[in-house]
Amino acid sequence: MCGILGLVTFWFCGLGALLGLVAVVLSALGLNAAKKRQDGGGRGLAIGGLVTGILAILLGIGFVLAFGFLADQANNEVNNFNSDEFLPEINTDPSDGFCDEDRFFQDPDC
Repeated sequence: MCGILGLVTFWFCGLGALLGLVAVVLSALGLNAAKKRQDGGGRGLAIGGLVTGILAILLGIGFVLAFGFLADQANNEVNNFNSDEFLPEINTDPSDGFCDEDRFFQDPDC
């Protein structure tokens, strides 16, 4: 069940990878218990949990890495944006260099 939930939630901040890890651990315990049984019951479910758990881990880690890469690329685009092309800086400081209270409210960098 954890493996299936991990596959469904792999996109949610690493939750799928965490559930996949739980599924792998529980599947390993299930395989160990199936070996001890005479009829080998539950072996198929344990293998299914193991497979879905591993897939959930891989998808979860892959999604987190892809999201981090895309966020870094977006950050680089924002940092490389040159606003001077679109909004040229206008010098609004007074020529005499004196900033009184009224002038400060109009131009805070005065």
